[in-house]
Formats: sequence, structure tokens, C-alpha cells
Amino acid sequence: MTNPRPQYMTIDAFRRDFFAPGSRPPRASVRNWIDEGKLPAIKLDGRVYVRQDHAEAFIAGARIEDHAIERAKESMRAWNERQEAAKRTLRKFGFKI
Repeated sequence: MTNPRPQYMTIDAFRRDFFAPGSRPPRASVRNWIDEGKLPAIKLDGRVYVRQDHAEAFIAGARIEDHAIERAKESMRAWNERQEAAKRTLRKFGFKI
């Protein structure tokens, strides 16, 4: 059996899905949690994403294990490298990206 691929969400989706309309923290607060390492996130093409399971653990007050964060970061780095390689190939054949 294989593990399902983790689901990622934007900061806005995190705020919308995990907080009631009157209690949503400002985007700056969420960014501070990310910068402080309280809420793990990755940056892809200039956008910040939070893993669904990490968001759930954060809301529940659980500590997210460092090795899980590193695995997620490495996975996204590899994905970024593949994406950049695909873009280079498309440019090589005259596509404008």
C-alpha cells in the first residue's frame, strides 16, 4: 500500500478552512507563525503553501516533527527542480513561458 500524496493549501485557504469568519487571524499573523517555525510551510512559484496535516496538527496544538518537515521540504525542492527542467525544455523548443 502506498502513502497518499499530502495535500497543500494556501495561507488564505488555511485561514478560511480552519477559522470562523469572525476569528480569522490576519495573513501577517499566519506568516509570523511560519517564519517562527510554528507552522511549517513551503514556497513554490512565489506562493506559500501549508500541508493539510500540518495545519490540522497546528490547530490541535501538536508539535510537528522536524524530520517530517524536512521530508516535505525535500519533496517540494525535487518537484521545483523537475518543474524548472520542464520549463527549460519548453523554452529550448521555442515555447514562451
